Amino acid sequence: MKKKPSKKEADGIKTSDIGKWSFIVGIAIAIIVGLWAGFGKIDTNTLGITYAVLVILGLFVGLINITSEEAEPFLVATIALMVGADVMNSALGVFKFEQHLASLMTAISKTLVAINYFIAPAAFVVALLLIYKLGKD
Repeated sequence: MKKKPSKKEADGIKTSDIGKWSFIVGIAIAIIVGLWAGFGKIDTNTLGITYAVLVILGLFVGLINITSEEAEPFLVATIALMVGADVMNSALGVFKFEQHLASLMTAISKTLVAINYFIAPAAFVVALLLIYKLGKD
């Protein structure tokens, strides 16, 4: 007997697959855009639009991809990632690098910023949903 697909599995596509691929695409975009911005290959307007896309993707991932059971570990991981990225950015700004290393360090810094533009909205949505759930119970 064939099992009837749930709403999440309609049309052969699982919601978890969409969320997983959204996360992978968001991280890939953040890395590519961060590197391009760090090496000066992207203009300011395009960078702003790309950051907006990363924020929207982050909101989508927070809404679709993270279950109630994953909420707390996800928030701990995102806090560690965002704080770690901020500390690394600060450290990169303190040191003086040779000219050929300076552009690489700028690219790393911009990549960390782009990843935060993606991760922060996901963490925000998950935190709000968790607070709502805690208040409801």
